[in-house]
Amino acid sequence: MRALRRRLRLSQAAFADRLGVRQQTVSEWETEQYRPRGASARMLAILAEEAAPYDSGGDDA
Repeated sequence: MRALRRRLRLSQAAFADRLGVRQQTVSEWETEQYRPRGASARMLAILAEEAAPYDSGGDDA
C-alpha cells in the first residue's frame, strides 16, 4: 500500500482523495490496522495497474 502510494508520488491525503476515503483510512491500511475492502480494494487494483508501466524504469517517453 505504502509502496504504491510512494510510486505514485502522492501524500496520504492526496492518495485518500483519489480513492474517495479519509486520510486516516489510508494511514490505517499502511499500518495494517485494517485492510481495504470492496470498492476501495478495486480502486487500489486499478491504481496499481496504472502505475505498472512506470515501474519498468525504461526510457520509452
